[in-house]
Amino acid sequence: MSPRAAAARQAGFAYLEPGVGARLCPEEPDSAFAARQEEFARVGLPTPVCNLFLPGDMKVAGPAADAVRQRKFLEAAMPRAAQAGVRVIIFGSGGQRRVPEGLTAAGGRRALLAFARMAGDLAQAHGAVVAMEPLNRAETDLLTSVAETAAFVDEAGHPAVKMMVDAFHWSREGETEDAIARAGARIVHAHIGTTANRLAPGLEPFPAMEAFFRGLARAGFGGRVSVEAGLQDPAASLPKALEAMRAFAP
Repeated sequence: MSPRAAAARQAGFAYLEPGVGARLCPEEPDSAFAARQEEFARVGLPTPVCNLFLPGDMKVAGPAADAVRQRKFLEAAMPRAAQAGVRVIIFGSGGQRRVPEGLTAAGGRRALLAFARMAGDLAQAHGAVVAMEPLNRAETDLLTSVAETAAFVDEAGHPAVKMMVDAFHWSREGETEDAIARAGARIVHAHIGTTANRLAPGLEPFPAMEAFFRGLARAGFGGRVSVEAGLQDPAASLPKALEAMRAFAP
């Protein structure tokens, strides 16, 4: 068991949020996934959410995009997600969805829509949803605000393509609680990390935290909030993070 997982369990967290590659091994044989199942069973915490959706070299758009590899990846990942109890898959992967040189922003968006719908089809067939993540403009050039991501979800028009919000990216972009509130039921998950140094809450001042949780409450959100941030010493940091979150959580 990793020190972070052990510290999360000791602190009282209800679940872990690993990466898709680390949890589902989509491009590895069944034996690798079976071994991972055993490892996570020993941890003793469920993994209902996964992040880090795509491998670093898997591009969504442009000449480097490989549609055959994309589908093979999704066809392996989604059945394993069902076996692993994963119900939400976070689609951040900023570099992978970035519009490549020579392609228009509109072309990049069309490619991302097509991929999201394909992922949504396979996720829905296995009881999961794909949650598009707004990232800050330093990390990608598509879906860099809550409003843009909400519009993307509406355009996708797929019951298994939703969105999430991340306090770090949201605050870095100077967004408001109103943006979160307006996204409403599209939001199925949330991440939290401080604005300045992307640390876990409770480890440095985070003035935007109250507005973030207030926006979630106004959106009617009642789902999971994960710490996606630096922890320094997990055993010392995670109890502080959980206490800070509980002070504001809806």
